[in-house]
Amino acid sequence: IKMKKHLFVAIAFFSLIGFKPEVKAQPVLNTVLEYCTGTWCQWCPCGHTIINNFLINHPNTMVLAYHGAGSDPWQSYSAGIRGIFGMNSYPTGIVGRRTGIISRSAWAGWVNYQSTLPAGVSIAVTSKNYNSGTRTITMTVVTTPLANLDGMYNINFVLTEDNLIYGQTGNSSCPPAYDPNYVHNHVVKGMINGDL
Repeated sequence: IKMKKHLFVAIAFFSLIGFKPEVKAQPVLNTVLEYCTGTWCQWCPCGHTIINNFLINHPNTMVLAYHGAGSDPWQSYSAGIRGIFGMNSYPTGIVGRRTGIISRSAWAGWVNYQSTLPAGVSIAVTSKNYNSGTRTITMTVVTTPLANLDGMYNINFVLTEDNLIYGQTGNSSCPPAYDPNYVHNHVVKGMINGDL
């Protein structure tokens, strides 16, 4: 029994040799589509279909839906960023902050192209906690440059929400004509640390 105990301790000791409690960020090839949309916009359901289709092949794409104009219930959350980008035609968007404002017909091609480019930085959430009493999220984010970077870089924290039910206007080319129970995804509900 004494030999088994020493063997177990030795195995445990040798298993811990080389163990480092360091969390390393892993690079993930992905990109971001930031686009303007609206519940009143008759062409926006076609934009949503395009997004759903390219997410099948590029599931790591981050989609940020900036709602605006008319009577859209979520327009106030992203008015600042829409103004900074100069978005005034719906649905249009920017892929990876490299394209400038482009039409929905160009989104999939740019997402496909940019998803092949190597990332310049790795970003990883190494710990997170949500306090339901205070509605506070606390997290540790590790950023690691993967190349020599020039200039100044910022991290934006953006709160999005999926599965929001609200009426959506469409047309015969971009159905539904009107759906009172339309499901909205990727809706930006807060620019946590500001629009810039």
